[in-house]
Amino acid sequence: MEKKENSAKLPGMRKSLLIFLASAIGLHAVTPAWDSANDYRSPKNLQMHNWVLAQPNGKTITVLDLAKRLEVVFRRTYPQYVQNQEARLQYYQMTWRDMLAQSIDNELILADAEQKEIKISDGDVRKEMDQLFGSNVVEAIDSLGLTWEEAWDMTRSDLIVQQMRGYMITRKAYAEISPEKLQEAYNQYLKANPPQDTWTYQVLVIRDADPAIAEQAALLAKQLLEQKPLSLIQLQKELKKASVQALLRLTPVEERTTLSLATSYRETLAALQVGEVSLPVYEQSKADGASVYRIFALQNHVLGQAPSFDQVVATLKGQLIGAAAASIESDYVTKLRRQYGITQEYLANMIPKNFEPFSL
Repeated sequence: MEKKENSAKLPGMRKSLLIFLASAIGLHAVTPAWDSANDYRSPKNLQMHNWVLAQPNGKTITVLDLAKRLEVVFRRTYPQYVQNQEARLQYYQMTWRDMLAQSIDNELILADAEQKEIKISDGDVRKEMDQLFGSNVVEAIDSLGLTWEEAWDMTRSDLIVQQMRGYMITRKAYAEISPEKLQEAYNQYLKANPPQDTWTYQVLVIRDADPAIAEQAALLAKQLLEQKPLSLIQLQKELKKASVQALLRLTPVEERTTLSLATSYRETLAALQVGEVSLPVYEQSKADGASVYRIFALQNHVLGQAPSFDQVVATLKGQLIGAAAASIESDYVTKLRRQYGITQEYLANMIPKNFEPFSL
């Protein structure tokens, strides 16, 4: 990789302060300026069982290091729970292992960057800090419990890690996406997302607890429909004139896509042309066992159209790049861990079984 004293930052580097902290906080230990009233290390509050958890590339990571990092993120993410020790404990317990893994990986990426002699200029660091912390940098840093040096180191390390990820992961992921892969992804998309037809219809429901009464009304409706074309409103009037005893109910006009239709509805509507009325379709009610006959009137049927390749290519490309980047990152981090001896056996030896670093 070519040396770069004034490396340009990657697109998308301008993140919110919260996102910055979530990604950069795992790079170097920070020392929040805890006040005595809220010091999480005080005996009456959260208890920490300090321990050396890992030493990637000779950089020691302890429980105290994680606690400092976790606290900064916790205060930024859940400021409403700063006084709630139970919430703090739950957050620490749920995330300390992820924070440890992130800290290890970032230290190894920094070690790889050092070998490749990746440089970030002071000007780039200052510009990034201005973007992250705003015009009053000192006050913003102090409010987070950071010293100037810690904020500077975090920013610099974050830029190096982002640059390394861009070069070792993102760039390679983009290179893997060929036109052939995009076309195949589009074909798979069409199979998984077939065009959805839209059906506009109305239903006349004939219902009675007595199967004989419901069947008699349905047979009469069938005869009327076979004699001449009738709308559902006209059919309902004719049945009422005939004094049928079954309940007659005309539903509101509905508009649904194919997948949102019940199978029986879809099959009946598919057999009709626009403007046609079906013969009675029998179904026994699952709720009360009553006999139910439905007569469908298809008012409109709009064929669904699949989105064009151009309409979805950006989304598909993003998904492919994301999948490729995840795979490449996994291989890259696995290689670094193997190179520096950070194995599961190593971590098991470093961290006692069932170790719980935080408690109340």
